[in-house]
Amino acid sequence: MERKFKTVTVISAVLIIAVMIGGLALSNVYLNRALKKIDEVQFELDKTMKILHFSQTKIDTMRKELSAYHLSLQDIKGRVEIIDLENRKSQTRFIQKKDSIRNRLDHLYKLYGLGNSAVEITEL
Repeated sequence: MERKFKTVTVISAVLIIAVMIGGLALSNVYLNRALKKIDEVQFELDKTMKILHFSQTKIDTMRKELSAYHLSLQDIKGRVEIIDLENRKSQTRFIQKKDSIRNRLDHLYKLYGLGNSAVEITEL
């Protein structure tokens, strides 16, 4: 009986060792698959990071161009405002001169006794 027990024990030990080796081999296969999958994911992440970096560079370039464009528009706006003010000033001087001439003509008409109908000044 003792011999049977030893034999069963040895067979059991061999089976346990075989199962452990098989388990290790199988787990090694799954670990290799997992590592391969991790490498693929890492490659995709690196590729995505490159794309994101390229996009960020493009956005920064566009932001700088828009800033320069904004400054250019502000400059144009300032110049248009100056031109508008000069135009208003010029129109005001023109109206003042026109009124001055009209007043001078009215004074001359009265001074020499001429009627306003002799020379008509049209509105400009």
